Amino acid sequence: MRPPKCATASVPGTRVTNVGAAAPRTVLAQNPDRIAATFVNDGAIVAYLRLGLNADAGANAGIRLNANGGSFSIGFANLYTGVVTARTAAGVTNILVTELEAE
Repeated sequence: MRPPKCATASVPGTRVTNVGAAAPRTVLAQNPDRIAATFVNDGAIVAYLRLGLNADAGANAGIRLNANGGSFSIGFANLYTGVVTARTAAGVTNILVTELEAE
């Protein structure tokens, strides 16, 4: 078996997305080759992840990423290959996303 490859971005394998309260924002697109992904809230405001396109369930709904390092990982035990969106209840924060794909 070949080792997984990282998706590429400004920093190899990591993307930064600014997320606010106005509307859900896609932080990771659908990818059938995904084998893992990690999301880290690099800002000072709590953010919420939603799995799927039904992401406009309102603020304070979904998987909570606490401020200043809150994280969530997708892997073999909970693999999800669809769209992941995020939003905040108020203000703007940065979500760091690292995705691993099978070759």
